[in-house]
Amino acid sequence: MTHCSDNEEQSDDGAERARNQKKRSKGEKRVSFPPDGQIVSGFAEHRDREAESSLTLTEVMEAYEQSCSRHQVQPREQVLQQLQ
Repeated sequence: MTHCSDNEEQSDDGAERARNQKKRSKGEKRVSFPPDGQIVSGFAEHRDREAESSLTLTEVMEAYEQSCSRHQVQPREQVLQQLQ
């Protein structure tokens, strides 16, 4: 029967911890932030919001059809029916 001293057990634990830390550090994730001058701290709202808030139904339908054309998709009949 052999006896291990406390020092040997502690050194084994220390070596095991070091191996575990190396394993964890391979998938380590980092966070970085841009310099203060590049941080977006606000935004400008559209100036003429009131004029756009009163669109006619025809304008909404035209805008929808233009958007569909721009994105190269067919307008959905169900959407057009709901707008009428």
